[in-house]
Amino acid sequence: MKKKIGSLPEISVRFLEAIEELGISAYKLAKEVPEISNSIMSHIKSGRNKPSDDVLNAFLKHFPQYNRSWLLAGYGERTNCKSGAIFVETNPPNAVLLENKPMPQSDVERIYEGLLEKSNAEISRLNREIGVLQTKVKTSQDEKEQMKNTIEDLQAQIEAYRDATAKYDGKTVDRKLPKYKNVVNN
Repeated sequence: MKKKIGSLPEISVRFLEAIEELGISAYKLAKEVPEISNSIMSHIKSGRNKPSDDVLNAFLKHFPQYNRSWLLAGYGERTNCKSGAIFVETNPPNAVLLENKPMPQSDVERIYEGLLEKSNAEISRLNREIGVLQTKVKTSQDEKEQMKNTIEDLQAQIEAYRDATAKYDGKTVDRKLPKYKNVVNN
């Protein structure tokens, strides 16, 4: 089932537009760029997957005329052709083109905020997971303590029964039960 290009994630749309602009098929792309198989292309076109970092890096390695910043985030020119500028990727706040044109501050802030939001969401998820694990550990410790107490109680009962039953002149005397206290059983 084919999705319309407009209903795909923006990064997929830019990637597919670049391939369309090159005028090559998925088959020919897979031949030229071995890291990008027909099945990968099929998943990107259907919207099942976005192009991975490996796919984008392989594409840019084989087609360096495309601007990395445009392909990844949609800013800047589509191609690097106007003066041979090549995007140098560093941490987003320091990202610049070799032409020495700084990335617009609003783009830097948007990228930074997006990364910060993702990081905070991951930290929250991990904190929840830690809480669940701490609860499980506490429950296990409580259960261990209960088992230890039960074992100690059973050992005490066994010892009491051993003490209560004694041999006296070859006959057993049960000193535990009050009604049979000091009574010899045959």
